[in-house]
Amino acid sequence: KQDEMVAGSCEVLAERTGRPQDDLELRVVVGAVMGGLHQVLWGDQSQEGDLLEMVDRALTVLERGLTL
Repeated sequence: KQDEMVAGSCEVLAERTGRPQDDLELRVVVGAVMGGLHQVLWGDQSQEGDLLEMVDRALTVLERGLTL
């Protein structure tokens, strides 16, 4: 299932960017976003909060260049 999500996301992003679906940078971006979403949904369950806020926090980490 996750492989299908990654492949589908790569396909959509490839169409939008004009890059091939197997482009390394494209796949790294998709993998990073999927990793962030994975942690929000299935990571440490002790972290409670609004789902949309947590997704926003995960995407903010990616936007700022993965700095802590």
